[in-house]
Amino acid sequence: MEINAMKCPNCAGDISYSPGQRVAKCPYCDSILDIKADPADIALKQAIESQKDTEAARAGYLEKVRKWKLKKRIFLAAEFLLTFIAYLLTEIPQKDSGLYELGMVIVLAVFIAVVAGPIWLNSVIPPAPNVIEEQIRLKKGPIQTIKSVALTFLVMLLGLVVGIMVYSKDKDNAETDENSTSDFDTGISISDERED
Repeated sequence: MEINAMKCPNCAGDISYSPGQRVAKCPYCDSILDIKADPADIALKQAIESQKDTEAARAGYLEKVRKWKLKKRIFLAAEFLLTFIAYLLTEIPQKDSGLYELGMVIVLAVFIAVVAGPIWLNSVIPPAPNVIEEQIRLKKGPIQTIKSVALTFLVMLLGLVVGIMVYSKDKDNAETDENSTSDFDTGISISDERED
């Protein structure tokens, strides 16, 4: 621990005090002295407080960004899932079941969300405090919105492709099962003819 010393202005006795201490008492004449802060100490304290404020602002901003990115991921996952479900509902052979109409409503919602979703996401980007470095700020503006629309459209197409793959696989399996059943039926009828 560092100890500073000074002379008492009343009796010229030595007075010891610690850095940061603002009042000292002379052990010889009991005079109470106000100690002025060292400008370097003041600047150091201000720098430490400023650094703490900057770190707190950065941590708060990064938490807001994390929440925003979670919203974006949830939106993209919903876009994918709704596109997938809409394709399957519109391809179900029983068009009178009402599922086709539901699928078409979902398709309409998906196409609206392709444009509206990125615009909404761009509008809720958390504002960065002034102390945040440019490298970690989320960018806003029309270019970012266009990029988000393109990404959303690609996610929608991915949902469509997966839906087509799943539906065509189920359709192929159903046709294979139909062919197997008809071959089995034909086999029975051939054996019935032989017995006659």
